[in-house]
Amino acid sequence: MPLLPQKTNDLFPCKPCESKRKLNIPAEFWCKEMNTYFCSICKVSMHDAIHAECEYIMESSKSAMIRQNSLLTECRMHNERMEFYCEEHMLPACNKCIILAHNRCTPVISPEDFGIKRRESTRDTSLHKDLRYCVDAMDILSKDVDKQIQSLTRDKDLSLQSLTDLRKEIEKQYSALEKELTEKLITSFKVEIEKRNKSRQKCKQLMVVMENTLALSNEDDDAARTMCLYTKGQGEVNACKEFIQELETTSRSTSLSHEFDLIDTMNSITMGKIVVHQHQRGPPSTKYSIPLSKRSLRELKRFNIQVSADKKKCSAFGIVFLSGGRIVVGDNANRKVKLFTENGEFQCDVKLSDEPSGLCLVDDCTVAVILVTDRTISVIDVPDLSMSVSSKIHISNIIENCLGVTYNSSFL
Repeated sequence: MPLLPQKTNDLFPCKPCESKRKLNIPAEFWCKEMNTYFCSICKVSMHDAIHAECEYIMESSKSAMIRQNSLLTECRMHNERMEFYCEEHMLPACNKCIILAHNRCTPVISPEDFGIKRRESTRDTSLHKDLRYCVDAMDILSKDVDKQIQSLTRDKDLSLQSLTDLRKEIEKQYSALEKELTEKLITSFKVEIEKRNKSRQKCKQLMVVMENTLALSNEDDDAARTMCLYTKGQGEVNACKEFIQELETTSRSTSLSHEFDLIDTMNSITMGKIVVHQHQRGPPSTKYSIPLSKRSLRELKRFNIQVSADKKKCSAFGIVFLSGGRIVVGDNANRKVKLFTENGEFQCDVKLSDEPSGLCLVDDCTVAVILVTDRTISVIDVPDLSMSVSSKIHISNIIENCLGVTYNSSFL
């Protein structure tokens, strides 16, 4: 009776499915009479239609041993049953093998004679022992491999846990560093804001006092009071002038930045540092600002703008001073714009298509550069200690060379 279909892990493919190019359909049954494997669908639709009462169909998992036994007794070269044994070559052989390859060998015996000799020989006992030893050896080696797999799996799990623990520890240290830098940044910010709030408060106080003096002087006709108001106003004007001159000598441009070196970050646990950049700046010009004719100049520092990558001797055409001690210089001879710190440290440069002739400040992160013969304005972004060309403005309807550029925000 045909066996009910059961799932199997054998990899024998279903032959009818394979002939229809339905590859990798696993077989579940094998017909001994047809020597063919079937899946459950093909068994019903093809095999059972021909062999309705077939008693030789069985599960493919059970057929594996039968197929293996049949292959053992079949000659692979001639597909015939091996019915002889060549003692000279110690090989089983079929009729064709004896005729073609062993016709001169002696002795050539039948399987029955081979069985008799095997039972009488001690070699069979030795082979049986060797096979048993080999089986035991394979069992020991298999268990050893299992132990290696278990050890590797344990090592993998421990390593994964170590990575997780390390990540947690690094995150903990980075959190502490971030907290420290954040506190320093906030402290520096508060210090600078407090300074500016004091200046603004003094400006507001002087402004309110002087506005009150103006209002009272317009409303009072008393001579004595007018005299007192005049004296008061004169003192307030002097205080205002002194405050303006004080700001012009002590005012500083301040910027805060988080700086870090990527290489240092890769080599150790660090989050860089908070840097407070300061340099002297003049407040906006007012009626009582020190006149240009009365101002004095003094040299603070001198440095060379020639760098190793330059092919020609530098000729500086234009310079702009930005916050944070950044200095942008136009190098006409090498067709570059270079960025330095106020200490003369070279940061980077931008190669231009023509010789720069002049520079002007657009805002604290932008510089405009005029190119002589190209008659083009290159707009350079300077967000930090780096530079890049953000846009170009071509000046049309001009024949002569362009030698200067300026910027006025009031036209926007």
